[in-house]
Order: sequence, then C-alpha cells, then structure tokens
Amino acid sequence: MTYTGSWVYRTRYKHESGMLICIPDILSKAEVADFRRIMDATEWEDGRSTAGRSPRW
Repeated sequence: MTYTGSWVYRTRYKHESGMLICIPDILSKAEVADFRRIMDATEWEDGRSTAGRSPRW
C-alpha cells in the first residue's frame, strides 16, 4: 500500500464528516468513574500553544 497523502488532505482540509460507532457497556460505571477522576486530575494545556507552525484556527 502506498501513501499519497490524499486521505490527510481530504479529511483535514475538506472537512468531511466521519462516523462514530457507539458500543454500549464496554466499560463499567466504576471504570468510567475512575477514568474521569484521572482526567479531571490532569493538567490540560490549550493546543494552540503547542501547535507550532500549524494553523491556529
């Protein structure tokens, strides 16, 4: 398989919509609560500050 970059162009620059698939009951309520606790305790930074030369929309 060769990579031409067309997929990246098509998805990033043409703003095509993707598909989300919902699969119920993958995580238990306790696992979700633990994940949310970890995410809430994490320090977050605005991605624009680390984007470098990428577009800053």
